[in-house]
Amino acid sequence: MLNEVDPAANRSTANGSTTVFPYTFEISRKEDIEVLVDLVVKTVDTDYTVDGIGNSGGGNVTFFSAPANATVVTRLRKQPGSQLSDHIANTYNAELIEADLDKLAMQIQQVRETLHRGFFLPKSSALVDQGVDVPTRSEERRVGK
Repeated sequence: MLNEVDPAANRSTANGSTTVFPYTFEISRKEDIEVLVDLVVKTVDTDYTVDGIGNSGGGNVTFFSAPANATVVTRLRKQPGSQLSDHIANTYNAELIEADLDKLAMQIQQVRETLHRGFFLPKSSALVDQGVDVPTRSEERRVGK
C-alpha cells in the first residue's frame, strides 16, 4: 500500500563523483522512472541502472559515470496511464485490485508533482496550453528554488 505523502520526484545537485542517487517513491518496472541530468533525459541500462523496483520506500539510480559537478539530477515517477488488468465478473482478487489502486495512486501523485511545478492562470482565463521558457539557474535561485 502506498503512503499518501509518497512523492513522485527527487532532485539532487551532483558533486562530480557520486554515482548513486536515491529515489523515495515506488515504481513497478525500471522503465517507470525518468532520470534527467539538468534537462537531458538519460537512458536506463545505457546511462544508469535502477534498483528497489516494487519497494514502497524506493531505491537507487546508479550512473555508470558520475554526473558533472553542480548539475541537477532529477528522478521522476513515470507511471503509465494505461490499466491492463482484466477483472472477471463475480470474482474477487484482492491482490490484483490493490495493485490497480496503487497504480492509480501513483498516477495521481505523478500528476500532483507536475502541477506543483506549474504556473496557473485565473479560472476565468481563456488562455490554454501556454508555455514558458525554462528559467536559468540564477532565476530559479531568485524565486527560492
